Amino acid sequence: MSEPASSKGQATLVEMEEGTENSAGMGDEIEKQQENLSSILNALSEQNTNLQRLTQVTEERQVALDALVDRQAEEQARFDMLVSTGQAQLDQLSTLQQVKSRELENLESLLQAQQEQLIQLAEEERRKRERLEDLEQRIKVKQERLNRGLEEQRQEKVKEQARRHSTLQTIVEEQGHQATGEDRSDKSMTAGSKEPLGTTERIQDTASPETRARRLTRFEFEKLMSSSEDVPSANGPSKVSIIFKTRARNGEWTVSDKLLVDPSDPSIVERVAAKYMRKQFC
Repeated sequence: MSEPASSKGQATLVEMEEGTENSAGMGDEIEKQQENLSSILNALSEQNTNLQRLTQVTEERQVALDALVDRQAEEQARFDMLVSTGQAQLDQLSTLQQVKSRELENLESLLQAQQEQLIQLAEEERRKRERLEDLEQRIKVKQERLNRGLEEQRQEKVKEQARRHSTLQTIVEEQGHQATGEDRSDKSMTAGSKEPLGTTERIQDTASPETRARRLTRFEFEKLMSSSEDVPSANGPSKVSIIFKTRARNGEWTVSDKLLVDPSDPSIVERVAAKYMRKQFC
């Protein structure tokens, strides 16, 4: 803006000089030109002032702009640093996330394996419980059968013992009748002195002391269930004591034999009874 104003002023001066040379009457015009020139100079002065003001403002704005640029550079550097730090943190977080993801996968695998193991253990426990219930049921059935068998066996033993006791009681009663008959025979031989001598001797030989010593006039078995003495057996069931008695010459009963018999095996009683019968003790 200052260069056009200067050119215009120079042109005006040239014209004024030419007008002065050409005519002196051009004073009014010169004055007018001077006034114009003064106006132009004033305008130029104002423009110069404005230009200085604008220059100052521009410089101030440039300083502010430079400050803003510096601040922007600082902010950019800070932003770059934050971005770098954030990227490092993001990388670190990504690494941690990958580690946590792997740990989570491992935990899920372990959890799944444990769940499968728990399911397998629960299935095995269920099978064991079913087997135990089956075994308990079988044991219950066997126990019931055993109880029924034992009850039947006990009843059968009671019946057998009652039957044997009845048989032995019959034998004892028959032996008592026989002993009564022998006593009567002895009395008849003592009182029958009118019979022939041979008959008396034959009867005396038949009833000789030796034969009388071997003959059992009476024997008894103790009651197997009530009055017998039970002796514990190492194999489980108790044994029954059976006593054999004979009558001595003085008329007293003496124990001739004593047996410990298992109630489930009466064969020994049968053998001993048969022996006494063979030896004519019955």
